[in-house]
Amino acid sequence: MKTQETQEARKPLNWANTFDIVLSLKKCPPGNNIKKKYRDDFKFVGRQIIDVKSVNIMKYANVRKELVKNDLVDDLATSFEQQRYLHDQFPPIVILDSKQVSSTLVDDYGLLAGNNRFAAIKRIGWDKMIVDVYRCNKDRALLSVACTSNHHRAPFKVMTESDYVRAGKQAVWGTDSINPFLGNPPQKKDVKEYVEEIVGNMLGTETRKRIVNKIWIDRDINVTNEQFQPYTSSRGVNLSINSVDLFARGKNPNFPDIKIPYRGDMHMDDHNNTIEDYGYIMDNAQGIKDKLSLGIRKYNEGNTKKKVLFYIFIMSGKKDLGNTMISAGRKAALKKYNNELEQYAMFISSVSGMDIDEVKEKFDNIFKLVGFLPHNIGKDSKGNQFETTIVNEDGEPVHHLTGELL
Repeated sequence: MKTQETQEARKPLNWANTFDIVLSLKKCPPGNNIKKKYRDDFKFVGRQIIDVKSVNIMKYANVRKELVKNDLVDDLATSFEQQRYLHDQFPPIVILDSKQVSSTLVDDYGLLAGNNRFAAIKRIGWDKMIVDVYRCNKDRALLSVACTSNHHRAPFKVMTESDYVRAGKQAVWGTDSINPFLGNPPQKKDVKEYVEEIVGNMLGTETRKRIVNKIWIDRDINVTNEQFQPYTSSRGVNLSINSVDLFARGKNPNFPDIKIPYRGDMHMDDHNNTIEDYGYIMDNAQGIKDKLSLGIRKYNEGNTKKKVLFYIFIMSGKKDLGNTMISAGRKAALKKYNNELEQYAMFISSVSGMDIDEVKEKFDNIFKLVGFLPHNIGKDSKGNQFETTIVNEDGEPVHHLTGELL
């Protein structure tokens, strides 16, 4: 959009056509509404007038249970109708990313800060909005700015104690879209420092301590209540105390000495490994189809035609899972596993001419779903851990290689 020089009037006329971006940048330099600590992580793309419908609520903004304050939205809507958008007000922050639609990469705009203003302009029916567009691929910077962008008192909707707990859990555990970034694994001092960073002076000392403790209790492996701690199949910086690798190598303090095959014939990077079968661990979200295909390939590559063992873990970084949700997740994953195996059998039958029942019988001789990695790691009133080995879909303990009930 063409930008024209104007006198330094505070209120533009018909802003959608005459908003002076040069004047706006002079009065509100880009980056000044981002905490100095994170400015280097944000690359300024430009101050632009864009279509409101092209902007989505960004995942990092969802740390607040309530994103907008209704009375503030009312006031902003009235102000915008009467005065338009003022040159000496910082625009909302939008993060530019790319997403694939069919086979084409298209721009994706995510709203990081400015929910009240966007709610106001939608209320009055504007189809355009002035925004600051940035690129940023640092999870810590994005989550932290989402938490600190409203470090003011009224009139903004400030974050609550539970909001900060939610943000802290994302930093410690990660989610399906945010990688954990507080350590490998994090220490309690890391959690404390991050809480101080995102809370600032918004809440008192005792409240900040309580936030740290709530986050840490959910992270601590020695909790006395029933807790779910997410598995991760990642290695290196994302390795968690309850990770797949640590479990499979018998290095997880919750499940000592339980070793299972989990990466084809490269089982545990353990010279003393005595497990002969191939094996793969698959997550319930996306990994079932991929690991089945790897199992078929590994079986065909091998000379000894060893059996291929499969294990499933329930992955969720969004919230704790109780018994009911863990059980439901396991039953859904079991159904998904059987459906995927059925699809492979149908395909092989169609290209080979073999009867599908014959293919399924061969699959029964080749593949075995042993069970699920334990997730319910809390303790009962006597201090006994609920799940200590591989379990079936009902949470009953089974042998870690045969799948037979113990």
